[in-house]
Amino acid sequence: LERLPAGVAGALAGGGLAAVGWAALTYDATTAFPGTAALVPVLGTAAVIAAGVATVATWPGRLLGTAPMRWVGGLSYSLYLWHWPLLMAASAVWGALSPAQGTLVVAAAFVPSWLTHRLVEAPIHHARALAVRPRRAFAVGVAATATALLAALVTVRAVPEYATADAAPGAAVLAPDPAGDPDGAPVDQVPALTPDPLEVPEDNPDIYPDGCQQNAEDADLASCAYGDLDSDRVIALAGDSHAAQWQPALDVLGERYGWRIETYTKSSCGFFSVQTTTAAGVPYTSCREWNEALLDRLTGPDRPELVVTSGSNAYRVWEDGRELGDDASADRLADGLRESWAAVREAGVELVVLENTPWLAQDPAECVSAHPDQLTECAQPRADAVEKAGDEQLVAARELGGVDVVDLSRAICPTDECPAVIGNVVVWRDDHHLTATYARSLASHLEAQLRPYLAGRRSAA
Repeated sequence: LERLPAGVAGALAGGGLAAVGWAALTYDATTAFPGTAALVPVLGTAAVIAAGVATVATWPGRLLGTAPMRWVGGLSYSLYLWHWPLLMAASAVWGALSPAQGTLVVAAAFVPSWLTHRLVEAPIHHARALAVRPRRAFAVGVAATATALLAALVTVRAVPEYATADAAPGAAVLAPDPAGDPDGAPVDQVPALTPDPLEVPEDNPDIYPDGCQQNAEDADLASCAYGDLDSDRVIALAGDSHAAQWQPALDVLGERYGWRIETYTKSSCGFFSVQTTTAAGVPYTSCREWNEALLDRLTGPDRPELVVTSGSNAYRVWEDGRELGDDASADRLADGLRESWAAVREAGVELVVLENTPWLAQDPAECVSAHPDQLTECAQPRADAVEKAGDEQLVAARELGGVDVVDLSRAICPTDECPAVIGNVVVWRDDHHLTATYARSLASHLEAQLRPYLAGRRSAA
């Protein structure tokens, strides 16, 4: 590496910086992380380091070698430790942070980072007593590590017992009409929790580990099958991650009624005809291409009998060379939903829309880990969560007509406060996605709404 030509070293360093910057600008809450997406910033960082070994000078090397960048590098470990707790604390106080707010919080993290670096980290690094006595330094390190491990063990033991399947009914404890059901009200403590609070963020639908939740870059139409795999009767589940979260419940119903469930889902990409944007505010071209392929599949010769769709309403639309504002995007999104749904109906395929799930102001899964004995601290107002979820799908269904809209929000937030736990099951894996465990427990509530389709009576009518 020391003998790399200047051009190669410069390309490595520049490409590495570009990869890290691209990941920072485009990765969002729907990006599967950790996962293959982590390769982009990791390999980008490795490229920058490899280029830095070369003896030749490169422009990225000169940039990273400036005094301000070296100062930030000196604080990097302290900043690494401080920035995330401050971001979480800010989210707990103010709700979901905008990019500008997040940037300000990270900037504020430089203050405690500098203080702890100056008063704790540097004195330990340069302590003469440790430098002249290596055995003492080793003993201090072992003692500190042992203390941290003991603290972790105490924390793990303080978490409520992991519930067995029989002890974790989830939504099954709710009445058929769950509105106001006291069994769905927030409580401080439950006998056991499932999933384990530490595993909640990874409690994803099978679509994810099976490799069928298409990522943000790929426009190919990926599909997996669930339910009754031998059946010729097909229900297609189509949309973004808010559609994908219903796969566990549909899997149960597919087996129960003899339907094959085929999934067509893509991160941050709903089932609509409009051009949306990425988190960076640029056209999300792979979403548009994926939607064209999806519509061909759902209306082609091998089309399903029924399409079940759902999705987030938090999209910005790109039109006439610019990103539209919130109100204009909402109007055009409703148009795009209606156009795609109309094409499905015109092909003779039944369509059911699952209304978007409530969207919370902060991540209740993190709160459950922090307050396992005070779960009411994790409840959030239902009215705010329903409002934040948006109503573009309702508008589109109303304008199209003849489309059944299924609203299961009362089986998710039965009372005025959305609880973090129902029936010993953690409801949310983040602020706007259900855990796969809770989604599966919603099968009976979904069955009540879809029974005419599942039993085949709706099409016959």
